[in-house]
Amino acid sequence: MSGGARMRLSIVIPVFNEAGRLDACLSALDRFVRERPYGVEVLFVDDYSRDATASLLGERLEGRAGFRLLRSAEGKGKGGAVRTGMREARGEFILFCDVDLSTPLDEVDRFLGWAGDSALDGSRYDIVIGSRRMEDSRILRRQPFLRALFGRAYAGLVRLAALPSLRDTQCGFKLFTARAASEVFRRQTVSGFGFDVELLSIAVRSLGFKVKEAPVVWTDSPESRVRLLSDPCRMLLDLLRVVWNVRTGAYDP
Repeated sequence: MSGGARMRLSIVIPVFNEAGRLDACLSALDRFVRERPYGVEVLFVDDYSRDATASLLGERLEGRAGFRLLRSAEGKGKGGAVRTGMREARGEFILFCDVDLSTPLDEVDRFLGWAGDSALDGSRYDIVIGSRRMEDSRILRRQPFLRALFGRAYAGLVRLAALPSLRDTQCGFKLFTARAASEVFRRQTVSGFGFDVELLSIAVRSLGFKVKEAPVVWTDSPESRVRLLSDPCRMLLDLLRVVWNVRTGAYDP
């Protein structure tokens, strides 16, 4: 993580061709930051957008203290953009979430409770991940049938091959302590949509970090960037590579 004064929370948001959704996201962020009694920074990471995302963000962030615009060092996918932001973040805790805020920002307060000094259930966790597949999760709008079918099939494969204790690795709302983020993200190699499984496999199976899977409120966004004709194949290949890397010790300290 970069140097400088430590603050309570960093929020990392990867963006790619999101010009139409920026204002709603910024409005929610402004409210969230204004209402919190602790310091918050927000890092948008542009993954080489082809629309006006970068220029609009440059304009919108002027005068917003604590907001920054970064550019992904790779331009190869969401995982690469998230890594860029997480490695620049300065917070004691670092959340990455999606620009559509499918999980509302207010959920982070519970997450900080599990990862902070006074853990909600008596155990302090290094990583807290949002889950759409727990009994207490509230799904306000569900995915279309094909996306939901792929999601459940992929979740089953992940549990079988890599992370049997986790029901939902793909929800885009994950909180890391600064230490866990530093150790996990410097070992990350996957830049596409399969990066979540790699991060959690590194954390749980290679480094022994404690991960809490927490129910969330979640609303499907019809503008999902996952392409059903190509991304599932890449995600499956990434899963196989992650399983191999764990078994061969590639992520070990």
